[in-house]
Amino acid sequence: MSKNIYDLSDQLFQLRRDFLPHEIGGVFLSAEHVRQLTDGLMKMGQVALKDAHEISRHRWNLLAQSDRDVEGERIAELACQPGTNVHLFPLVPRPFSDGRPKGGAA
Repeated sequence: MSKNIYDLSDQLFQLRRDFLPHEIGGVFLSAEHVRQLTDGLMKMGQVALKDAHEISRHRWNLLAQSDRDVEGERIAELACQPGTNVHLFPLVPRPFSDGRPKGGAA
């Protein structure tokens, strides 16, 4: 997404403010002004599309996470029912190592 999430709306509101004085009398745009306007609209559209893709990605990831959580809970419930052949592994103490070599001269 854009660094300032309000950039796009700010630009659109500014464009509207620029046209407000011409609401009644109209306005003539030269070819250069039309080109500038269409270039600006294209840039705003690209920003909007990029932001929409990122928002969509976040929504899909949130949905996928909630689906995984629900499915995990369902599997855990099924596994804990009496009469299943699911057994937990016994807890085995594991040796701890801080990564430093043992023994030897310092």
